[in-house]
Amino acid sequence: MVAGLALLPNGIGDPFLVPPFDDPDRVVQAVLPLLKEWSDGPILAQGMDRHWATALGGGGFVLEETRRWMIRPIAAYGQALAGVEAEPVRADDTREIAGLLHRSFQGLSTNDGQRDLASFAEAVDRHFSGREGSGIPDSASAVVREGDGTATAVCLVNEQRGLPTIQFLATVPEARGRGLASHLVHRAMDELVGVGDWVKLAVTVGTPAEGLYERLGFKGGPSISSLVLE
Repeated sequence: MVAGLALLPNGIGDPFLVPPFDDPDRVVQAVLPLLKEWSDGPILAQGMDRHWATALGGGGFVLEETRRWMIRPIAAYGQALAGVEAEPVRADDTREIAGLLHRSFQGLSTNDGQRDLASFAEAVDRHFSGREGSGIPDSASAVVREGDGTATAVCLVNEQRGLPTIQFLATVPEARGRGLASHLVHRAMDELVGVGDWVKLAVTVGTPAEGLYERLGFKGGPSISSLVLE
C-alpha cells in the first residue's frame, strides 16, 4: 500500500501517503474514474492540505474555500467595553442567533456566506447539544444586545478534540466597527480561564476575520481547502 483515502458517492476525504511514496497526482488520477462512476452530482473534497488541493485541481476540481486553524493561549482580560452588555446565550435563543449568523455572513464569498437560515439553525442546535458534558462553561458563549433587545453580535464556544473552540463569531453589518467581536473574544477567554490552556478557531484565509484574529493574538497553522468537481 502506498496511499489511501475515503471514497464516497459525491465525496472524497482523509487522504494519506505512505512514505517514501510522494505523488498525490497519481492517486487522484487513479481514483477519479471510480469516483465519477459512483457519484450522481457534484463531488466534494473537504479538509485538503495544499499538496492534495493542488493534485485535485489538476484533476479538474475547483477551489471553493481555504481555511486554517488558529490558536492562542487562554488569558484573562477582565476589561469591559464601555456601553456594551453581553449575556450568556440560551438554548431558546436558537432562532434569533441563527438569524444573526445568517445576516452576518450573507453575501460573503465563503462557505458560510452560501448557507441558508435553516443550515445555521441546525448548526446552533448542534452547538447546544454538543456543549453538554464538554466542560465548557455556558457563560463562554455570549450575545450582545442593543437597548431594544435586538441581538447584534454573538460568540459561540464549544469543545473540539479536547480544546475550547470558537465555533462562530459574528456581528451584523450595521454594528461593525464598534469592537463587539473583540470584546466577545476577550469575554470568552475570561470565562475559559481554568478550563484549558489554549483556545482555537478556524478562519477563511484572506478574509478580514483572519486579520482580526491575528490582532487578538491568534497564530495560524497549515491551511486546508474545500474543492468541488461539477
